[in-house]
Amino acid sequence: MKTNSVRIIGGKWRGRKINFPDSNGLRPSSDFIRETLFNWLMASTFGSICLDAFAGSGVIGFEALSRGAEKVYFIDQQLPIVRQLQLTASQIGATQQSQFIQENTLKFLEKPASIAFDLIFLDPPFNQQLLVPCLQAIQKNNWLKPTGLIYAEFERGFDLDSHLPEGLSLIKDKKMGAVRYGLLGLVSSPST
Repeated sequence: MKTNSVRIIGGKWRGRKINFPDSNGLRPSSDFIRETLFNWLMASTFGSICLDAFAGSGVIGFEALSRGAEKVYFIDQQLPIVRQLQLTASQIGATQQSQFIQENTLKFLEKPASIAFDLIFLDPPFNQQLLVPCLQAIQKNNWLKPTGLIYAEFERGFDLDSHLPEGLSLIKDKKMGAVRYGLLGLVSSPST
């Protein structure tokens, strides 16, 4: 099986290469997008508990660990990808801070939360209508801490604004090429 690679761009493992297998629909976030994302998350990453949903190459999760996240849970349903993520964690010394789950991400999120995350990285394969059901499941099953943030990456033409589940708001977003990406948070309930 052919392997590809991408580099971690910041933190203690800056410049380290991450290998990942060829897989249909697997497209790691570009350096530019990751730079923007972690600039947005500068005050939120250190000490955070993160979920790298649809992990793929794992580069966003490893980038978070490189920048001081306490723990990252990586989910992917394909065994070769999960095995490569485990190998990468071992190679860079991140095994203790990483947990790997081989499962369908949407099915995982549809279960009651066993942990609430500070940061959820949600980058599902494009054109499979997975983003909104995942956002709904995250909210319904309390996977996100009240002050937590969700990073979403999706196809540029998708109108997320009119499909946002109630109780979530788009805090900021950008577009680059065929991609739109942004941060979402829970809308605080007004105190009564």
